[in-house]
Parts: sequence; structure tokens; C-alpha cells
Amino acid sequence: MREATKSSTVKGDQVNQFKKILTAARISFRETFRASGIFISQLWGGGYKALLVGLVWLSLTSNLIFDLAELLIQTALYLSEEGSRGLLSSLGLYAIGGRIGAVGLFLILVTTLALLSRTFTLWLGAGYGFAIAIDLESFILDSIMSKDTLQPFGASDSDTLSFLSIFLPVLFFATFSVAIIDVVLTSQAFNSYVQSLSPAITNLKISEIIIWSLLLVFSATSIISWVVLFLTNETPVFWTYPVVGRLLAVILCVVVALLSVFSRGLLLTFSIFVVVVELVRVDQLLIAVFNQVDRLSEVPSELSGILEFRVLSLQLLSLGLIWVAIRSIADGVRKRTRARVDEWVDSRRHAIFGAEDQDPASAKRISVLAVLALVVSVPLPLAGLILAYAARNDFVAANPRKSGLDLAIGATIISWFGIGLQGLALALILWAGVLDIGVFDLIGDLLTELISLN
Repeated sequence: MREATKSSTVKGDQVNQFKKILTAARISFRETFRASGIFISQLWGGGYKALLVGLVWLSLTSNLIFDLAELLIQTALYLSEEGSRGLLSSLGLYAIGGRIGAVGLFLILVTTLALLSRTFTLWLGAGYGFAIAIDLESFILDSIMSKDTLQPFGASDSDTLSFLSIFLPVLFFATFSVAIIDVVLTSQAFNSYVQSLSPAITNLKISEIIIWSLLLVFSATSIISWVVLFLTNETPVFWTYPVVGRLLAVILCVVVALLSVFSRGLLLTFSIFVVVVELVRVDQLLIAVFNQVDRLSEVPSELSGILEFRVLSLQLLSLGLIWVAIRSIADGVRKRTRARVDEWVDSRRHAIFGAEDQDPASAKRISVLAVLALVVSVPLPLAGLILAYAARNDFVAANPRKSGLDLAIGATIISWFGIGLQGLALALILWAGVLDIGVFDLIGDLLTELISLN
């Protein structure tokens, strides 16, 4: 009995001790988080912006400390292997001394000057990210024609070091990207752009708004494709057209696409330029001209959906431009035809009714022949054309005036267009008959050629 009571007492003491440890850990974590918040607020001010910059600073510092530790380990392995070379002579090599000095200097800047300014922290983060993206170490080694003496001595052989070598850069780029996006979205220039966006869109037609949206989709998918290809393929040479050239091209495409909403002429001109560049395949031509290896040509399976969406947006953009071109031509023809028909109707009416002719604005009744002409012009273009010209005579003879002249003009344009299509179809049938080719096979071959151009 006493032993059971003693055992339960011991267990109770252990439970109470464990609860005390949990309470102390919770209090320590809370106080640490609070102290970190106060520290960040004192350095960069309060709010979520300071927290983002603090995360960037923390991830950047962690990467630099890891890089410095990795370099020191590699240097120690190198010195133990190369017994004939001393420490001082080894530090004279850029692969050892230059790297350690650069990382150490960057770490000093991050732990001193970066703590005084959020802007300086972001600039240092941008410099570090750019150095990683372009593989600055390899670029310097190639430019000074120096051998990477530390390459055979990998310091990330253990699972923990291998995990940190991947996790820390990913953490830095994630936090830095979020901070930069926040800076852009809260900037005065972006706010001014958003405020002026609504009146700019109001000035565009529906078809032009659709074209602008497709242009933005095409630009966004191009940026995403470049990033995915850069990250998934073998580390490419940055200073080549397939890498930096494409990056500059897609960034320029995004900027111009965003600004094109303010000008109808810029929107249509740039959209035509994008479609022509893709149809002519300027990208492949530039690669052939520069004679450079395209390491971004291997498309991973994860990117197939994005590329298909990109191609679809380009095809819809082409159709939108064709629609705008047809509509612009039709509007121009309609205006010129309306001016000529108005002059013709007014001259005929003046000869018939003289000064007693009523004002055209007072017309109440609509011409039935004009309505019939517009309806019939689609299935029977020739009949629609006859009714449209008959409607013109109706406008001349009617007293008081009739309305619906625009309907007759529209029926005339549609009828001539339909007659042209019927003539083209008849020419294809005759051509196929002369060449002894099935007309559907001929049309299929033509469509295949057009699709292959895309």
C-alpha cells in the first residue's frame, strides 16, 4: 500500500515537473517573440512591413552564416588534403580567400548597416539574390581564369547540411519576394496606376479590353515559364540570350502591356507586334544568330499546362486583333458609305419634294425593306443586296421620311462580304475540280497550313 502511494506521488511529481517545464517554455517563447517584435520595431518601425523586412534580414543572415561556415569547412578539408600549401598562400586564391572575404564583408554589412535602414536591407537582399541567380562566383572564376580549388571538397555531405543548403536559399527568396511585392503594391507609383486604371478602361471598347486582358495573361505566363525553366533546368549561363535576353524581353512585355491600357494605339500596335514576333519565331532566330546553347529548351512536365495556356492566349489574341481589324474596316466603310448615301438620298428628295422636305431627324417610321435586307443578307447575300438597294429608293420616295438607313447600309456591307465568300468557295470548288482534289481535303490542307504557322 505504501509502495503504491509512493509510486503515485512520484508520478504526480513528474507530471507537475513536466507542466512546469511546458509553462516555462511557453513563457520563454512568448517573451522571446515579444522581445523580437520590440527589437524589430526599434530597428525598422512597427507593422507588418517591419516584420517582412525582419524576416528578410533573418533569412539573409542565416544564408551568409551558412555560406561562411561551409567555406571554412571546405578550406579545412582542402588544407588537410594539400599539406604543401599553407593557410596564407591558400587565402591568396580567390576561390578561398576571395570568397571568404566577400561573404565576410557582406555579413558585416548585413549585421551593421542593414540594421539601420529597411531600404538598405532590401538592397543587400537584392544583391545577394542577384549573385546567386547569375552564379557570380563561376562568372568571376571564369573571368580571371582561376580554378575552383574547393570544388572537390563538398561540405554538404550530411543530410542536415544538404537540407540547409536547399532550405535556406528557398526561405530567403520566398521572404524577399513577398517583401518586394509588398513594396511594389504599396508604392505611390502603383497606387497612381490603380487610380488611373478605371478611367483608362472606360475609354476602351469591349474588344480592346479583351485584347488587353489576353495580353496580360500572355505576359504573366511568359514570366512564370521563364522562372520555372530557370529553376528546374541545370544552372545555365546567365549572360546569354536564352537566359538574360528572354528575361529582359518578358519584363519589357509585362511593363508595356500594363501601360498599353492608357492608349488604344499602343495597345493594338504592341499586340500586333507580340503576335508577329511569335508567328515569325524571333526567339529561335536569335538563338541561331547568337549560336548559343539553349539550356532552357528542356520543358518539364509541370510546365506543359502553363505553356498550353500561353499558346491559347496568343491564339485568342490573334483572333481578337482580326476581329478589331474587320470591325475597323467595316466602320470605315460604313461611315464613307453613309456619307455618300445621305448625299444621294438628299439630292433625290430635294428634286422630288423641294423645300418642303422634312428634317431627317424627324423620321418616325422605320423602313421595312431595310429590316428585311439586314435579315436576309446573312443567309442570302444576293437577295439582301437587292433589298438593300430597294430600301434606298424607299428612303427617297417616302414622305414623311423613314428611318433605318444604317440598317440598309449594314445589309449592303454584309451582302457584299457574303457574295465574296461565296465567290471564294466557288473558286475553291473549281480549283479542286481541275486538280481532281476533294474540296474538303483542299480546305483541310489549307487549315492545316494556317494552324502550323502558329
